[in-house]
Amino acid sequence: MSTVSLTTTLTASTAGSASAAIDVDLLFSITDWTIYLEGKLTENVAALLSVQDSVDNFATFHTLMAWNPQAGSGASNRVSAPAVRKYQLPLARIGVTGAKLRLHLDSIGGIALGSVVATLRLELNELVEA
Repeated sequence: MSTVSLTTTLTASTAGSASAAIDVDLLFSITDWTIYLEGKLTENVAALLSVQDSVDNFATFHTLMAWNPQAGSGASNRVSAPAVRKYQLPLARIGVTGAKLRLHLDSIGGIALGSVVATLRLELNELVEA
């Protein structure tokens, strides 16, 4: 038995960039899931990232959560957000017909020009047969 994860990664230096979308419409039978966010930022850069869901290919969308990672100076600028479970996002449309999930860079700034590499991981918390 193993758990299943769906991931998408965003590499960007300009606001308005988005990751590839994850199809989540067929997950209607999943009773629990967790969203994890991890990122690596250029030194001395701050970003505002959001997790968005949509049922019309992002013509319209809901922002499920926002994350404001900041990198200081130093060798490692890896950051992660607290994990978020299904019960904490009751309006998420995971499992709804046509639903997709993506990571969006709302803004980026800091002392110097920089970039962010961020990963959205949706972990399905039910055990499935391997």
